[in-house]
Amino acid sequence: AYSTTFWHMAAFSFMCCWPGFIVNSVIDSDKNLRTILTMIDVAYDNMPEWMRARKGHWDTELRELEFENPDGQRITSLMTFSSARSKNFGRGGTPKMVIQSEKPYYEQAFDEDLDAALRQALQKNGWMVWEGTPKGTGNSFYQQFQAIQEGAAGISIVRYWFQKRGNALAGGDFGVHRDNRGALGLSEDEKLLADRFPQDGVPVEDRIRFRREKIREFAISTLGDMDRALAMFRQEYPEDQVTCFLALSTGGLVASG
Repeated sequence: AYSTTFWHMAAFSFMCCWPGFIVNSVIDSDKNLRTILTMIDVAYDNMPEWMRARKGHWDTELRELEFENPDGQRITSLMTFSSARSKNFGRGGTPKMVIQSEKPYYEQAFDEDLDAALRQALQKNGWMVWEGTPKGTGNSFYQQFQAIQEGAAGISIVRYWFQKRGNALAGGDFGVHRDNRGALGLSEDEKLLADRFPQDGVPVEDRIRFRREKIREFAISTLGDMDRALAMFRQEYPEDQVTCFLALSTGGLVASG
C-alpha cells in the first residue's frame, strides 16, 4: 500500500507541474484501482493552489485523468489506468512513466507479454516502476530485484517495517496479549534486529512488541506453526532483502527499476 500510494502521488505531482507528462498505470485489480482513484481525488482537492493544474477530463469509466493548460485549449498531461490482463494502455501519446502495481501478483501467462509491450511504449529515458509485495522467488519481480543487486540498470528500494513509526505497541495498548505487556526481555535475534532500529524516539520494546503481536496473529492462521508464522511476518513486514522472498503469502517489499 505504501509503495502504490507513493508512486502514484509522485506521478500525479509530475502531471500537475510538467506539461506533456504522460503516465500509464497498470493495476492488478479493480478494487485497487478504485482505491487509487479515490486517493488521487483527495490529493487533488488538498493540493496548494499554485501547484494544482486544471482538470480537463476525469473519466473513471474510461480510466483516464487529464490536465489542461491554463488557457484551456490543449490537454498536456494524461494518466491512464489499465488491467494487468490488458494490453490497452489508453491514448494520448508515449508515456514518460509506467507504473506496474503489485507486480508479483500478475498472472504469469500475461506478465512477459505485458512487460514487453509496456517497455516498447515507454519514452526513451522514461521511467519504468515495478512495485509490490513479495510472492516467493518464481516470478519476474524477484528476478528483476536480484538482477539489480547484481549490477543491472535500475534502483531497488526496500521499506522495512521498523522504519514506520506507527509500527509499535506500548505495553498497555488495547489488545496486547498478556505475555507482551509490561517490560520485555529480548531474545538474541531480537537484540540483533533492534540494533538496526532508527533512533527516532520510539522505544525498542514497543517495536519488538508490535513484531511479537503480528507473529502471534499469523500463528492463528498457521494453526500454531511459529516457524511458518515468522516467515509470513517477514514477508508481510520485511526485515531484510532475503527472508521477505522466502514465504508464499503476502508481503511488503518495494522495488523499482
